[in-house]
Amino acid sequence: MRVRLFGVFLRDVLHALVDKDNEERLARDPDSEYRVLRPAPGGDPTLEDRDISFVYRAPWPFWDRDVLQRRWTFPLGGEGSGCVALVMRSFHDGLLLPEREDLLTA
Repeated sequence: MRVRLFGVFLRDVLHALVDKDNEERLARDPDSEYRVLRPAPGGDPTLEDRDISFVYRAPWPFWDRDVLQRRWTFPLGGEGSGCVALVMRSFHDGLLLPEREDLLTA
């Protein structure tokens, strides 16, 4: 499936998805509790970005979900194309993100 959104640019989408300190994220979901738990190691060619956590808020009668993810960013289409692939994988680590009673773990 391909969706083309006019007036929406790749750099803006990437900024909204990846940057932790941006106004768009706060405006979209001020209660997301987005945190970078482990930043990317310097010089990593795969850009294994970071281990991140955030909370998916759900409407009643559903439960909010606590999410722990590892995320990588891979350049696509050669140098300077501006295209990237964002790969995310959820995992569990009780030391890094202890379970909370008020949230389900996703």
